[in-house]
Amino acid sequence: MKIIKRSQLAILSLSFMVMIAGYINYKYDPERERNLGQTVHVNSGDVFLYEATNAEDVAIYEEANRTTDKIYDNKKNNSSIATFKTQRDNMFSELEATYAQAMKNTESSDVKVEYQKKLDELINKKHIIGIIESLIGAKGIDNIVIIPTESGISVIVNREEKLTDKQISLIQKIIQDELKIEASKITIMQE
Repeated sequence: MKIIKRSQLAILSLSFMVMIAGYINYKYDPERERNLGQTVHVNSGDVFLYEATNAEDVAIYEEANRTTDKIYDNKKNNSSIATFKTQRDNMFSELEATYAQAMKNTESSDVKVEYQKKLDELINKKHIIGIIESLIGAKGIDNIVIIPTESGISVIVNREEKLTDKQISLIQKIIQDELKIEASKITIMQE
């Protein structure tokens, strides 16, 4: 019977890890991984297409049904907006859960009142942002997501054509009116 020494065990372990890393590298296909991410966003985009509410959305939906390529292109362009909206909504949900848990874990009524106030403000801001996105969409600027930041508001727009100065002014005006925020704290980015 042969006894394995520490140095032999270390070399054996290292060679085993190198073999595993080599196998993973051999099997990894970045194209497949990229397509898996798109599949998730395509499925979430189906809900938007079926919930067409105005004539423009209905027209887009009918045109998209004519060719498979058109559907794929529309969903690919909307995928980054869907990702940002999902991340923003997850952030809101996490904050809501944190505030609710903090209220549940404290005995002090003053602390509960403070967290309830923060929770109410968060829920109000969440609803107002949804309304603002709808108002901007009603003005013909679709594929938009509004993300609150510590320094203000970030707006991301995904459009093929460049935003005009009038459209940028319209976005700023709606956000200023609804959120009572200065124009200098609004950042508009176009993808």
